[in-house]
Amino acid sequence: MQLTIFIKEEDEYLIRKLDSIATRERKSRSSMLMTILEGYLEGSSRLGEILCDLGALSPQNLRRGLDMQKDRSGQLLGEILINEGLTTAGQVQRALNIQQQYRTKELVSSAKS
Repeated sequence: MQLTIFIKEEDEYLIRKLDSIATRERKSRSSMLMTILEGYLEGSSRLGEILCDLGALSPQNLRRGLDMQKDRSGQLLGEILINEGLTTAGQVQRALNIQQQYRTKELVSSAKS
């Protein structure tokens, strides 16, 4: 997939900043943009929402997993979804990484304030 973005001259500083971070993290510009978008759009979401957005879980199976979680006090949703074969451990880990990455940045930002 190809995406074209038109940038105003006054916003070029953002691209320079993006390129600087991409170089430091040894990522491409497009990879950095996707990381930023992912964090912005998914960072505050719950695990099940992220899995549905990734296409790793249907909304019906999410409801099913949440219903099972009510009956299994203390068991994590991710564990239930994996054990029931509703998604894979890899997909749950990816969703947790998305969540954690954003929440870590949020905590660091609030600590600096």
